[in-house]
Amino acid sequence: MLQFTLLRFPVAIQPSFWITSVLMGYGLVQGPSGHVMYLVLWIIILFLSILWHELGHAIAFRKFGIESEIVLYAFGGLAIPQGARRLTRGQDITVSAAGPAFQLAIGVPLWWLGKEGHLAAFVAERPFAALALNQIIFVNLVWAIVNLFPVFPLDGGRISFALFGPRRVQPALILSMITAAGMAMACLVYFRMPFAGIFFGLMAWNNWQRYNSRDELPW
Repeated sequence: MLQFTLLRFPVAIQPSFWITSVLMGYGLVQGPSGHVMYLVLWIIILFLSILWHELGHAIAFRKFGIESEIVLYAFGGLAIPQGARRLTRGQDITVSAAGPAFQLAIGVPLWWLGKEGHLAAFVAERPFAALALNQIIFVNLVWAIVNLFPVFPLDGGRISFALFGPRRVQPALILSMITAAGMAMACLVYFRMPFAGIFFGLMAWNNWQRYNSRDELPW
């Protein structure tokens, strides 16, 4: 397991993160237009983007006087707070929103610059630049928006739980289940993205288990 410190935050990268990254990007090396460099770029961009996302959470925790450690694992990452202090609902929402906000701060400007053609010359003059730009936008814009859907344990789900409050967990779980099941169907049937469909299906199932006070499937 790779471990290091970033801005005084302990960071650990589990082997499952690299394995999942390769599986998700394996199609980039397939077919006549595939290239191993496409996969390498994908892994680097995914690693830096998710680390940047979790850094947003960790910095927000620190703002409220709580230190945390960052762990990247198979399906993403976590900023794990240290100590027993609890956040207020407003602080919880701020911490949950900080990760996607960090990503959108990169994804939105790059998307706009690309849409307006301001990066056309830069991309044309450099090999693999177009692919790298699309991957950065995909992870830091599309993924960030999806992560804000009210599905637990995504950040949007955590925000939803905080908005509902500790006394209304059941409605939050119902909203999470319905959204996750809908996303799973959309990914499997419409978008033809089986990996994402399984991912959302697992979240829908775990929310159902949580709703019925049963054991959840391990991630």
